[in-house]
Order: sequence, then C-alpha cells, then structure tokens
Amino acid sequence: MSTLHRLIGSCYRKTEALLRPLLFRREKTAILSRYPKLQPIMEAFERHYIRVEYGAHDRSLMERIERKLTTHDEFVYGTTPWRSFLKVADSLEIKPDDFFIEPGCGTGHLCFLMNQAYGIRAQGIEVMANFITTANQIRKDLSEQGFDFNNLHFYNLDFFSSDFSRGTIFYIAGTCFPDDYLTRLIHKIAKEAKPGSTVITLTHELNHPAYVLSHQVEAFFSWGRDKALVYTLQDVN
Repeated sequence: MSTLHRLIGSCYRKTEALLRPLLFRREKTAILSRYPKLQPIMEAFERHYIRVEYGAHDRSLMERIERKLTTHDEFVYGTTPWRSFLKVADSLEIKPDDFFIEPGCGTGHLCFLMNQAYGIRAQGIEVMANFITTANQIRKDLSEQGFDFNNLHFYNLDFFSSDFSRGTIFYIAGTCFPDDYLTRLIHKIAKEAKPGSTVITLTHELNHPAYVLSHQVEAFFSWGRDKALVYTLQDVN
C-alpha cells in the first residue's frame, strides 16, 4: 500500500469516527423517546461501536481481510439503523409468543431491540466472530445490571447449518447477497419455518411461491434509501 493510500485511509477513518457520534445521537434520542429502558443497551453499543476509532464497518472489513473473505459479497457489512427497523417493526402485528431470528445479524443490535422493546424471543446468527463476541459481552455485562436476556441468544454460525423451525419473524438484510445465496436462504426458511411466519427482506423481491407480499416500508439504511419488503409465509406443500 502506498503512502498516499495510507494517508487517504487514515483521513477517512478519522472523519468517519468524528461523524459517527453525531449521527448516533439522533438515533439514540428518537429511540429513547419511546423506549427509555433501552438507554443502557444503546450506551453499550455506543461504547463498543460509536465512540471508538474502528466502527462496525472497519471491524467487519478487518476480520474479512484476516480470514480472506473479501471476495465473498455475502459477508459485506451494511447497517440497518435502529430507527429504520423500528419503523418496519411498527408495521407488523407482533405477538408475545413470536420469535425473531436474524440470519446475518451483524452487531446484533436489532435482536436487542426486538427482545427488549417488544418482549419477544430473539436470536442472532452471524459468521463474523468479532460481532458475536461483542454482542455476548454486552449481553453478559447488562445481565449483571439486572437486564433479563434469557430469551436473547447469539451464535457464531453459518446460518445454513442453523435451525429455523422456531422462528416466526425473520429479517434478511440481503442486499449484497449473491442471487444463489439468497435463493438458498429463502428456500431453507420456507422449508423449516411455520406457515404464517413473517419474512422481511431488503431491496430485492422474492421469487418463491411460499412468499406472499404483505406490504413494504421505505426507510434509510447505511447505503441510502431503500425498501423493506414484508412477506407472509404460505404452506405450499
């Protein structure tokens, strides 16, 4: 890497690190105005991912470089803001016995949100080990402060080897997934999940007879404005 490239990279990281707290403050204010009990959770994510030199995107890239996964588009990290997903969640009919599963959960913040704001079981599955280690550390630290996370779990797994049979709400942020990768995932969910389950995807419509489009929600994501597509899973067997 040339000196110029290192200088450009350093300037970018420093600028992004300065902007990150400003952007997160707006999110934090909006979320806590509705769910003040989430303050310790959001502050934990702020400590680990916001007020640090290397944020979630950098940490994901560093692990991908170390594990030689940079050519695998399915592992490209993109952020779903807390506020954007709350907008999607508000459009759902969430029941106390629902079970939220996020294949490719990244930092796991949406699992914390669904578990604590809506009081439902939540499970995050992620290949990037650093994210799962941090999510479990946050879970452990806040459990010691009195939070009940018995129904919240994170696993460092390939989600194709995971069991989706208990899930009733699935979130797939698969904008960067190759077509064949996304196809395999939606077939797996259709095969294992219960009819009537909700499946939320981004950007790309699903071409599978088991998925019936219910509605869509427009929101902002780390890559810009996009649409969340909400499907109801049908029994086609």
